[in-house]
Amino acid sequence: MYSRQVIVVMVLVLAGSTAFAAGKQKEPAEAAPVSEGEMKKTAAEVKKHGDDVVKSILGLLDEARKEKDVVKADCVSEKLAASKELVLITGRAEIALRENLGKKEMASARHEYEKIDIARGRLKALALEAQACVGVTYTGETKLEVEEPKDLPEPPTPGKSPTSPVLPPGGFPPAKAPGTK
Repeated sequence: MYSRQVIVVMVLVLAGSTAFAAGKQKEPAEAAPVSEGEMKKTAAEVKKHGDDVVKSILGLLDEARKEKDVVKADCVSEKLAASKELVLITGRAEIALRENLGKKEMASARHEYEKIDIARGRLKALALEAQACVGVTYTGETKLEVEEPKDLPEPPTPGKSPTSPVLPPGGFPPAKAPGTK
């Protein structure tokens, strides 16, 4: 059974391919140019990363099956199916990328590179989603850096904060009980 995510990915890829073929896709102005070598290197890295993600999700599926947890197994199975489809898409895009680079068709090569780059982000997300299916949480080391702006005023001294009331000399008069004059 194809999950909704696989179908969405396939529709997006097909829609992108159709728009590209029709000449409607425009090159983003802010995108930095990527060299041919970088494209090939990234494509190979994403393909390897995809294979690693599939292996990792298969391990999570085995874990869920050993626990005999049908809900976890079903959730992980959906992520596995989507990951496998993305690996196939990445493989086809890598082949097309290399062919287009060989023909010096840079616009087509950039399109295939963009598909690979989108797949990279989606594969990372699927790996995290599969871990969430079985309850795996990040246990690595985290680092928090706090940067204090240099233009902050000096902190107030205790007892002299700008929000503390200014007492009149001799203090406040004693409070009167309600109903008395």
